[in-house]
Amino acid sequence: MAQNLILDGTIFNGVDSISMTNENGKKISYIEDPNPGTGVVVAMIGEKEYFTVEKALAEAVSGDTVQLIANTTEISILVPSGVTVDLNGNTMTVEKYVVGFTGSHVIDNSNGNNGLLVAAIDSVKLDVNNAQLPVWNGEAYFFVTVVFALSLDTSYTGEGYNIKTIPAPELKAVPFLKDGAADNNLQIGVRFVWDKENGSTGQDIWFSETSIINVYTSNKGTQTGYGRMFALAYNPPSGATNLKANTIMKSGTGVEVLKSKALELN
Repeated sequence: MAQNLILDGTIFNGVDSISMTNENGKKISYIEDPNPGTGVVVAMIGEKEYFTVEKALAEAVSGDTVQLIANTTEISILVPSGVTVDLNGNTMTVEKYVVGFTGSHVIDNSNGNNGLLVAAIDSVKLDVNNAQLPVWNGEAYFFVTVVFALSLDTSYTGEGYNIKTIPAPELKAVPFLKDGAADNNLQIGVRFVWDKENGSTGQDIWFSETSIINVYTSNKGTQTGYGRMFALAYNPPSGATNLKANTIMKSGTGVEVLKSKALELN
């Protein structure tokens, strides 16, 4: 049988990966390492290996699952629509920003794959059409740390915009609230951030325990196809520009979020 030999010093141009089989029939892969010397494969799509999650997500298409096989630190990532990130029990830390979560189950924590995504609170920016970071545990969306529901950049003039409706996501564990939201470590609020002459600033507005209970356990709020509403009117200070409105949820118990919609700015 003819053998194709690769000689020492051979240069391959225009490729970032090579697959071959050795004399024992074992598949050998070479992938360009963006961090020469590390040689650590951290993610896979099927059988294809990647040295960074960012590279894997850049090549992923709808329906793909990007599986972490090692702990990793990324500078920035973009998760395209329909792509699942399975942390597979590993930790992914994002130092700069996470943007564009639009998949149905972006992070899959089902089947005991309890991975962890770590990112700076003020650097998580979600797509306007997707109101929560979709962490899926096999039954519903599940939140155990701060989640920004939406970060929307908006330009405005005059008195600014009022946040007229803030959708309240449907909670699977509504009975938890009857003894008080504080007893279950559930907090819901809005963070406003805006630019001014000497930098950016912001303000957090948290809904009271009574407000949360009223929305989820009574008929108060606007009944819609996707849940009740929190209502809030807000005008930023004079001279503020580039308003960003973020819905914030904190849950430290078994409160599961089933569905929600984005903020509405008017």
